[in-house]
Amino acid sequence: MEGKDPQAQYALGLKYLKGDGYEGDPFLGGYLIQKAAEQGVIDALFISAGLWRQGLGLPQNFSESIRQYQRAAEQRSRSRQYELALCFTDGKLVGKELSQAAKWFEEAAKQGHNRSPVFHGSCLR
Repeated sequence: MEGKDPQAQYALGLKYLKGDGYEGDPFLGGYLIQKAAEQGVIDALFISAGLWRQGLGLPQNFSESIRQYQRAAEQRSRSRQYELALCFTDGKLVGKELSQAAKWFEEAAKQGHNRSPVFHGSCLR
């Protein structure tokens, strides 16, 4: 699977995760999605962040989860920026970092994410 089309790796990884047309295999699904994430597929970055967070198909690793969320947010995906900001507000993956949360809520709001301005304001209080 090395060097293959990252979008195809991502799509196939999802099929293995869900058991959609294939026998479900979360480890192969996680592996393929992570390979696509390493090649910059935004949705794969986001899904792999969740897999790392939950320990589903990949070993549970909160720092890797945050790293993947950040990589997705840096690709200027407003929904991924919003999700990263939530991670910094809930303190479950990392300690509460309201300045980081405010930064990512603001970035998402600049790109038109409609719920971000509300949360952004609450981080600045």
